[in-house]
Amino acid sequence: MHGAMYLLMSQSQALIDMAEMAVSLLGLSARGYIDAGRQLMIHGVFTENDFKLYMNIVKFRNVLVNKYQLIK
Repeated sequence: MHGAMYLLMSQSQALIDMAEMAVSLLGLSARGYIDAGRQLMIHGVFTENDFKLYMNIVKFRNVLVNKYQLIK
């Protein structure tokens, strides 16, 4: 179970890191993980549906991080 949680956290974090890198490469700034996705939507990189999925992944990652720390 720990391995599966860690894998999901890692994959979620990789997506978040890519979003933050894309924002930076566009010369923009973001105030957090969700704002990075919002900036990508505003600038046409994400569709509205992409942004909703991205937000859910960020929230899911946050839950996983907290649960993983409790289990560990």
